[in-house]
Amino acid sequence: MNLCVIPARGGSKRIPRKNIKHFFGKPIISYPIENAINSKCFDKIIVSTDDDEIKEIAQKYGAEVPFDRPKKLADDHTGILEVVKHAINWYAKKQIHFKNVCCILPTTPLINKSIIVETYELFKNSDYDYSCIVCEFPSSVQRALKSDENNMVQMINSHNYKTRTQDLEKLYYDAGQLYWGKANSYLNLHPILLSKTYGYKISSLLAHDIDSKEDWDIVESLFNLLRK
Repeated sequence: MNLCVIPARGGSKRIPRKNIKHFFGKPIISYPIENAINSKCFDKIIVSTDDDEIKEIAQKYGAEVPFDRPKKLADDHTGILEVVKHAINWYAKKQIHFKNVCCILPTTPLINKSIIVETYELFKNSDYDYSCIVCEFPSSVQRALKSDENNMVQMINSHNYKTRTQDLEKLYYDAGQLYWGKANSYLNLHPILLSKTYGYKISSLLAHDIDSKEDWDIVESLFNLLRK
């Protein structure tokens, strides 16, 4: 059995009520819920929240909210692993057990059902602990600069000064959209990016983390571009 967990706590400081803020006419959390449903990959699709309004909206768009997330798991310092582990254990107490669990973040309107399905197909019969979505850095981080208080810049790694960009190794970052994982990996709190993790590569046009108003505007532009 497969479980989808969408973690959506009520508190959001930089963008108030971010998880249910309207995005092209409907709450942004509705996008991952609908794509998870349409992927047909899951036996259960739930939203883990401590917030009554988020609960109501999640249920309206087709997700289950079988429990109230404990307050101790709804602060700024609680990670994905702890939230997903709580959900798995809640079902285990009811004798419902899952093999694979996918955590999809609530502010991911750029994700689509094809990505959910393709990452699952690559993951389900593998010996990986997790699978996540990654994007290539737009510039070679091996040639990164640091700046002091006087704005004087200096290379972090001067050995790469004469190395051509095309000769440097490609590096990737976590796109922060979804994380397929074996239930046991979540239960044992194995760190996602420090475990045996498969990186599913996508274009940066399909991924942008929303942490600020500027990020929100960028994602709206990307979504509108892709929609056209």
